[in-house]
Amino acid sequence: MTATQQRAAAGYLAETFGISQRRASQVLDRPRSTLRYLVRPRLAEVPLVRAIRRLARRHPRFGYRRIHARLQRQGWQINLKCVHRLWREQHLSRPVRRRKPRKLGPKPGTGANSCVNRPTQGKNDVWTYDFVADRTIARGPLKWLTLVDEYTRE
Repeated sequence: MTATQQRAAAGYLAETFGISQRRASQVLDRPRSTLRYLVRPRLAEVPLVRAIRRLARRHPRFGYRRIHARLQRQGWQINLKCVHRLWREQHLSRPVRRRKPRKLGPKPGTGANSCVNRPTQGKNDVWTYDFVADRTIARGPLKWLTLVDEYTRE
């Protein structure tokens, strides 16, 4: 529960049940200083908020870190944490667009001599090769070079 919600709960208890602030703090198990605190608006931050919103409109892809850097270049002496707090209070955070994952599997060639652009015309026209490695039961290495004719698949 936030401090504002705790103050509202204490006020509700005092009005509904007619109990004192001291008793409400005991029931809620909160210090009285928390319940007596008056939230004051921060009037000094109004020009800063305007500057942040202006930069966010001008640079919609920037986050609070780059906005902080811009503010410092403009002469503001401001902490990054303060900019982050104001950024969240103004609801300027945008959802991060995720990149689409790469599709796995064979991809068609893009070169001029690729098998997609120049398919095989006949036997012995295009050959493919690959190396295959394995081990024997006795842990000895086995290596093969496989050659395949693309036209006949032999």
